[in-house]
Amino acid sequence: MKIKYLLALTAFFSATAGVLHFGPGNDKSEPLQTTYEKEEQGIKGALEYLNKRRMNPQTGAVEVPDVLRARKQADVMEVAKSGSSVMQWEFMGPNNVGGRTRAILIDRNNTNHMLAGSVSGGLWVSDDAGLNWHEHPMNRERPCLSVSCLVQAPNGDIYMGTGEKIAGWSNDFYGTGNSAFPGCGIYKSTDVGNTFLLLENTEPTPNNNTQQWAYIIAMAVHPTNSNLIYAATDRSLYLSTDGGQNWSLPDGIPASSGTAYDVVAASNGHIHALAGGHYYRSTDGLTFVQKSGADLGNFPVVSDNKKLAVSPTNPNYVYAITIYSSGCLRQVLQSTDGGNIWAEIGAGVDGIFDPLSGGGYCQGWYDLCIAVDPVKPQRIFVGGITLWSWSAEDNWQPLSGGGEDLSNPYYVHVDQHTILFHPTNPNIVFVGNDGGIFRSVNAGNVAPTWIAMNRNYNVTQFYAIAAGFDGRVIGGTQDNGTIQTRFNTESYFAGIDVSGGDGAYTDISKINPDIMFAANQNGRLRRSSNSGESFSGGFLDQNIDCQPTNAAGDCNSDGEVDFGPEFITPTLLWEDAYANLAVYVTGNGAGQVWLTLEALDVSKVPEWFKIGQFPSGGTVSTVNVARDANGRVMVLAGADNGRVMILRNVLLNEFTDSPSVSSESAVNKKVLSVAEITG
Repeated sequence: MKIKYLLALTAFFSATAGVLHFGPGNDKSEPLQTTYEKEEQGIKGALEYLNKRRMNPQTGAVEVPDVLRARKQADVMEVAKSGSSVMQWEFMGPNNVGGRTRAILIDRNNTNHMLAGSVSGGLWVSDDAGLNWHEHPMNRERPCLSVSCLVQAPNGDIYMGTGEKIAGWSNDFYGTGNSAFPGCGIYKSTDVGNTFLLLENTEPTPNNNTQQWAYIIAMAVHPTNSNLIYAATDRSLYLSTDGGQNWSLPDGIPASSGTAYDVVAASNGHIHALAGGHYYRSTDGLTFVQKSGADLGNFPVVSDNKKLAVSPTNPNYVYAITIYSSGCLRQVLQSTDGGNIWAEIGAGVDGIFDPLSGGGYCQGWYDLCIAVDPVKPQRIFVGGITLWSWSAEDNWQPLSGGGEDLSNPYYVHVDQHTILFHPTNPNIVFVGNDGGIFRSVNAGNVAPTWIAMNRNYNVTQFYAIAAGFDGRVIGGTQDNGTIQTRFNTESYFAGIDVSGGDGAYTDISKINPDIMFAANQNGRLRRSSNSGESFSGGFLDQNIDCQPTNAAGDCNSDGEVDFGPEFITPTLLWEDAYANLAVYVTGNGAGQVWLTLEALDVSKVPEWFKIGQFPSGGTVSTVNVARDANGRVMVLAGADNGRVMILRNVLLNEFTDSPSVSSESAVNKKVLSVAEITG
């Protein structure tokens, strides 16, 4: 027998990470139910986890050339296997849970026709004003599924930008902030979104001359000239004068401007843009003039993320929202003369008002959006972690709340990315966030009510899934908890959220199918003895969860695996029904591998044993269990420093002796998976 450890290329995972789509779903969609007290945390941990799995180990960032080369390789692999038999997949749910959405568009000529874009689930279509969604057929043909923005020209043409850039956040993991999903350029539809073609001059290739098209942050179209298209990318602002065929830097925008954070078009033909640290305005659609600075209208010179909005009915009213480098709110600004003079109408006050704060952290670099009420130029909606409104009459008012209960009419999922008012009915507004799409039909109220619009909007991002013999499926998701679907029930495609926050690895026992395992971020392992109706946090003893300790050194367990495990902590349930044996393993940030044999004994807190530790340290990134050629149980583990460890005879003498350990060094990449191959 030989052991094979699988090291996935960073670029391959960067290129292919996304959501699997297996079919149109089912008509029986139900509101998402929850059975837990929500575990909430910011996006930072999830982004760090994804980046460490996908980054170039030499630079510490997701490098666009790596991604583009991997996509080309994947295309070749797809062609090579096209002649062989292919497994058939069927949709298993959930059909009532959405996912991170940065783009929503309502067709100006048919308001029942809508498009929505997910950052890893591609483009989706609704023909009944958002009540039901279906996958756009081109999702299966495009090499990437990261939709970042959608705009429509006066002649009906639709432009779709791709590539999600986490704007303006720089840390040890991200360097320049290339932390999410590089795109494929800009696509154009001339048939109201039925088909899209890639604009060839926007296709990024593995060289420095075209990489400015890897992240399209925002787009705009001139209100009277359908040939004038504007694209804000992570390199600068670009202009096309021929409907997207050719692009160049517009006059007045320096080549060294840096990231263009936003661009919007006013009804009078003025174009407003944010590039680098400055605000620019064009009155003819072609030439831009810098309008930021104390002597140029008081728009602040800030290099961090920022967004713009202009009143659709009164172009004199322009708004902007800016942040500090911490991600907290700096200012909300208003101009009543089309961008000449700006005044502050809101500033972040810790503990009192900051839509970008989650209590102890801010993330305006991740979720930031703003929109103007179509009939009230002095009323705006602002989205960050939460949703707020401002008006001259009512000042600042919270618009979202209600915990995690979708039956609460004021509930809106956290992390807002886009706000879109209906073009003909100002009482209707849509928001896109980490939970998908939400809608209000009384947006003019001081406290509007909301409803989720995620029926068959199948873009949920799963970290991992597990399936039971009876058709039940349970999986951990990004910011949508741990979702369970029950194939053998009347509404088997509907998901039930059984453990909130970010989910993680899951398992369903084959020996006792009533026992399930789930986890939240940072090693909060949970167990259910009633088929997922409820999950208990009492799954860790003080061997594996002692910290923090009190002054006397006694354990003060916090419900998490000690020593900072992986954000999505690797866990695995391995069973041998014939031997009535269940082995549950995990690892932590000190390179320790832990095991319990009592995972299926729900009458007690299982006893945990440390069975091994990487001599070179590192964080355990993957675990597996198998029998060797002699039938002995062994545990395999990989670490984020490229090490692989094999722990043999782990059941020997009930851990009274140290298990036999063999270890070898891997390449300088994080180990994503380890497995044994007989032969």
